[in-house]
Amino acid sequence: TGSERVGEVGHVGQIGTGKCVENIMKMEVTEQDLWIVTYPRSGTTWTQELTWNIRHGVDVEKSKTVDIDTKYFFLDMDYIKHLLLSTDVVDAANQALGQDRNLKTHLPFSLLPKNLTEKAKVIYVG
Repeated sequence: TGSERVGEVGHVGQIGTGKCVENIMKMEVTEQDLWIVTYPRSGTTWTQELTWNIRHGVDVEKSKTVDIDTKYFFLDMDYIKHLLLSTDVVDAANQALGQDRNLKTHLPFSLLPKNLTEKAKVIYVG
């Protein structure tokens, strides 16, 4: 255990999280992306369901059958669980490049791709 500084601002994270953050910061962003950036427990799931339905023609019945983790790439999983298990959420999101990607994160903007707000659709819930 222990901590390290990550990102340009020097956020404190567990040792090993720097690589996860670096992978997120290096992600390619496209105009097809929808990013939900929120604080934890601030309406993230509600926002995800609302925006997913808008992007899918308000098909409520289909929405009920698709798991939330299938609808959105939760990028923080690589950051949160890096010591517990191997996750590849960022890799999976990168492989979906060019598709309509839904991504969510609780990380601050300083730990996200620099051109995020210039290219992608971003919903920020603060």
